[in-house]
Amino acid sequence: KENASARQAVSLGFVGRVLQAMEATVGREVQFNSLSALRILTEQGRAQRAGLQEATLRAKVAHSGDEALVTAADEVLALVMPRFKEVLCWHWQSGWCKLGARCTYAHGPDDLRTQ
Repeated sequence: KENASARQAVSLGFVGRVLQAMEATVGREVQFNSLSALRILTEQGRAQRAGLQEATLRAKVAHSGDEALVTAADEVLALVMPRFKEVLCWHWQSGWCKLGARCTYAHGPDDLRTQ
């Protein structure tokens, strides 16, 4: 039943509405709840991927100190991007990565995602 509901929500344009809400405010609750909705819609509703990566990265950077929000963002990014955080960042390994939280590669063994 959840898959059918998620597919219906995607067909009604809910992904676009969630992305609009994320752009309208950077408040923690809106960002966290939007990421949770995007994860469900992407995972079960086969939502379009366009715009999800940028909005998710923006939320992750804006709330980089919030572990729950960063985890939610990483879960969405793992669905949207192939091989997200599966390989160590060679810039980080050499001492500095200019992308920081926006980098899609792992910054250390604790950041590696299992497949």
